[in-house]
Amino acid sequence: MSYERMDEPIEMIVHFASKKVIPLRFLWRNLPHKVQTVRGRWVTLEGRQKCYHWAIVADGVGSCEISLDIEQMLWQINTVSTES
Repeated sequence: MSYERMDEPIEMIVHFASKKVIPLRFLWRNLPHKVQTVRGRWVTLEGRQKCYHWAIVADGVGSCEISLDIEQMLWQINTVSTES
């Protein structure tokens, strides 16, 4: 599967449960997208800064990676599958 790099801001709606953040819906390029499946979660460190990542499948987007930069409180869509 091939992915295209985006690194674009999104608006995110999440659910907090049992110390987990569960992505539900997001707004990207003025279009709403519902998260269908969360395939994975991981954390990266850039210096002291934590960034949380999710591999998801969303309506109208397909497979993609989203992230939350805790320091800036910024959600982004990082990559999108180029395959239909």
